[in-house]
Order: sequence, then C-alpha cells, then structure tokens
Amino acid sequence: MPSDATPVGTTNPWPVLTNGGTTAANIKDTDEDGISDSWEMKHGLNSKDASDGYKTNLNKEGYTNLEVYINSLVSE
Repeated sequence: MPSDATPVGTTNPWPVLTNGGTTAANIKDTDEDGISDSWEMKHGLNSKDASDGYKTNLNKEGYTNLEVYINSLVSE
C-alpha cells in the first residue's frame, strides 16, 4: 500500500502539513493556563501559577497574558 494517496503524475492541491518543529517540550503547560511553559519562562511568567494567564502585565492595552501568547502564535 503506497504511503502517498496522490496518483502518479498528478499534484496534490492541498498543502503538506507539518508540525513546524514543535515538540512536546515546546507545548508543555504545567499550570494549565493555556500558555506553554517555555513561553512563560521566556516572558518572565511563572509556569506553575495559572493565575498569570488572565493577568495583563505583559500588555499595556489590557489584553490578558493568554491573549498575548495566542497572538504571538499567529506571528510565528
């Protein structure tokens, strides 16, 4: 059984999806606030304190730290 379902001589109209190099360590979230531990450490948050997810100390416009994190994923 072939690993590629695209018939020989044709191209697939859909992009090939990859994980972009993401590993389990990149997305580990110890405090379950929705922000990865690695991102929290990089931005001075506590990866063992879930309350920092809804705080707004990383943004002057009033966005929560979780919103700042999610927006950073779009730009990566």
